[in-house]
Amino acid sequence: MSKYYRKINSPYKRDKKGVFIPEFADPVFEEHLDSVWAWTYKWDGTSVGFEVGGEVFGRTPDSALSWEQWKTVLVWQQYREGLLENGETYVYGELVGPDVQRNPHGLDRLAVMQFDSRSEENYLGLGYQQDIAYASLREAIDKARTGFLPDLLPDGDPRYFEGVVGRLVDDPNVITKLKVKDRWSW
Repeated sequence: MSKYYRKINSPYKRDKKGVFIPEFADPVFEEHLDSVWAWTYKWDGTSVGFEVGGEVFGRTPDSALSWEQWKTVLVWQQYREGLLENGETYVYGELVGPDVQRNPHGLDRLAVMQFDSRSEENYLGLGYQQDIAYASLREAIDKARTGFLPDLLPDGDPRYFEGVVGRLVDDPNVITKLKVKDRWSW
């Protein structure tokens, strides 16, 4: 398993124009359509991570971050390593703030928002961070298709809302995402 974070699949396949078609991207999504999922806010930034007791890294080996951005990741690593308790080998976060993805969240400083961790074999989920909502994949899809995805969250609509990331409660290795800008063919 690579240290770099895997691509999170959307629940459905897309056509050549990027529009969802009614065909599941993975059979596990159809199998767990009505199971309980834990949903969290999806930050719009760039993926970063660290190996516990080791180096920090970006989304790929070629990630080009500024020194200020790397310093933010290093400070996050120092802080988080003191709080780990689940046998984590790698910890992943989203670097957000000024000069990252045009800063759609309107933040005044750089920050790393942790979104996952894993041992050598399994993804462990957020660990310390609370899930923001529990709902079935079907419920989340219905809200996304009708334009009410922000309503899935108990705290309302933040300044910028990209979407949500969902994990199957019974298996945190099963993960998907829904975005406000997703387009649907049905």
